[in-house]
Amino acid sequence: MLLQALFRLEAENSSQPEARASVAQGTEIDARRVVAINRVPAEEANQSFWSDYVGRSLAILLQHAGYHEESQRKHLRFFKDIIAPHLGAPLSSWKSFMTDDGNPVELSWEWSVDDQEPRVRYSIEPIGPHTGTKLDPFNTAVIRDFDQALARALPEADMTWYEHFARFFSCSTTDSISRESQGHATHRFYAFDLVDDDITAKAYFFPGFKARELRVAILDLISQSISSAPQWFSYGARALAAFQAFGAQKQLEYDMVAIDLVKPRESRIKIYYRCRETAFESVVDCLTLSGLVTFPALSQGIQDLRVFWNALFQKGDQSQIPLPTVNHRTAGILYNVELRPNYTSPVVKMYIPVRHYCNSDQHVVQTLSSFLRSKVSDRSAEAYTKVMQSLL
Repeated sequence: MLLQALFRLEAENSSQPEARASVAQGTEIDARRVVAINRVPAEEANQSFWSDYVGRSLAILLQHAGYHEESQRKHLRFFKDIIAPHLGAPLSSWKSFMTDDGNPVELSWEWSVDDQEPRVRYSIEPIGPHTGTKLDPFNTAVIRDFDQALARALPEADMTWYEHFARFFSCSTTDSISRESQGHATHRFYAFDLVDDDITAKAYFFPGFKARELRVAILDLISQSISSAPQWFSYGARALAAFQAFGAQKQLEYDMVAIDLVKPRESRIKIYYRCRETAFESVVDCLTLSGLVTFPALSQGIQDLRVFWNALFQKGDQSQIPLPTVNHRTAGILYNVELRPNYTSPVVKMYIPVRHYCNSDQHVVQTLSSFLRSKVSDRSAEAYTKVMQSLL
């Protein structure tokens, strides 16, 4: 598991507000394009816009990740027919929490340390036609339509846990889901892992709104939601208890709970949390839950991460010195702790926010390319570099 078990780079663009660095959405809003598509019916125009702009970037990722042609066509059709119609108007006033620039789509790919082909993924926040207006001020109306479209497109998806967590975190008052309470008004994400010809869906819930309504601690509410889930695997209780013990001694911000839309006995549960401490020693503490997480490759994984961290942030070997202070809702380090079937110990991953702490896209690309070349393969480094040259 090595490096993959320790951190994942979901690189956020450090200098351009409209693009994402390591995966580069390529969905920057072109006003001239918007004017052109506004000559056709609104829903058709919106679908065309997102299908063209995001579809282009998605096609580049699929090609360079080695997906065969029929798989590429299938995944692009799914995005065009199911996802694009539910992304709203390209110049919508709604600012999604998905990205720092309010874009409702984030593309990514994941490398394996054993030099397998990378896996392409993307995450979205569905946006309705009236989102942000008096008709749908909190973007709730679109969820039912999108869920129905998703069920038709992916009939094998299991909604058992989705329905449980959706009910558990549902708020009864609009005041509870105001933007001011959480620094955003987003309350549902979806993500899609593209594995050969298959698509695995995931759902993300934001428990902070319900915790505010009930006036309870967010971690307590999250723990209750997990423990009461149908078919919750009892051996997962040990992993959850380990994370609760860690959370009790750290100042953490809890953003999301995520599940796979598969049978409960096969699904993972992820808790996303943010720590504003950015010194490398704090990163190690969060990744190991203060020493509660151990496995044979841990020491080597930490060493590899330190090399990458020092090169990326040009810190030298100064593990006690934090990154520059940034006053932003998504500053700090985002982590997720994963509770898996058949795992009695949690698995922790981190997301490195290069948007806030790196000087340029070029530096990020060069650093990650060098790292892939040294730790994975020349082939992976070359594929990554080609993709970035195509997208940025």
